[in-house]
Amino acid sequence: MKLNLQADQLQNGLLDKIDSTLRPFRCEGSPVWIEYSSPEASTRIELGEAWRVQPDDNLLLELKHLVGDQCVELVYD
Repeated sequence: MKLNLQADQLQNGLLDKIDSTLRPFRCEGSPVWIEYSSPEASTRIELGEAWRVQPDDNLLLELKHLVGDQCVELVYD
């Protein structure tokens, strides 16, 4: 699962909110990473094994509500 986040989104405790949203769905499922962009740089941040989640419609809806529809992608390899 990929979260596309801009520097200006990472305010008001967004990372804590993402953590609490992912927490109920954590398992040995799909990896999660953040594609981070700012005016100065961009990078891919792969979250660790403990952050893997079971993809679920409710999770996708919650994340889209939190960070925006265009910022959440379920990626299949």
